[in-house]
Amino acid sequence: MRLKGELLTLAINGLLLSLAVGEIAMAEAGDAENINRITAVASPAMEWLPDGQPARVDFNFGDVKGWLRSSGEWGLEGMVTHNRLLCATYQLGMRFGSGHPACTDVQWLTPEQYATSVKQCNSAPVRHSGAEINPEIAAKFSSISCAESLLKCTGACD
Repeated sequence: MRLKGELLTLAINGLLLSLAVGEIAMAEAGDAENINRITAVASPAMEWLPDGQPARVDFNFGDVKGWLRSSGEWGLEGMVTHNRLLCATYQLGMRFGSGHPACTDVQWLTPEQYATSVKQCNSAPVRHSGAEINPEIAAKFSSISCAESLLKCTGACD
């Protein structure tokens, strides 16, 4: 009987070790960087320059909303849900471009820029909100018709 108990204990310990190694391997595999991208068309907001041109454009990426002002100030906010128990770091950002209607064939005018960075664990939804100023965008403002939201995940990502 004692031998059966020891064998059962060894089998259970082996199973637990196997599960732990599998979870660690999944976490390490998830350490690669993932970037989820969604493109949206610029729509004029209710802010106007003295010459009647828009002073701000808005972008609707679904769960994330963004905006850009003619001064080069931009921002975005939205809910980000982490669906795992292990932790991951999420960054929310944007880049801006000029494209055909519906943002096809976009020429990206700015690099990827991130405004938030939050470590999330245990299937937690977190509201990300951030803004940045990039004066170089101001010179390109009138030609910007599209933006791309960037949700970068590092760690135990989905």
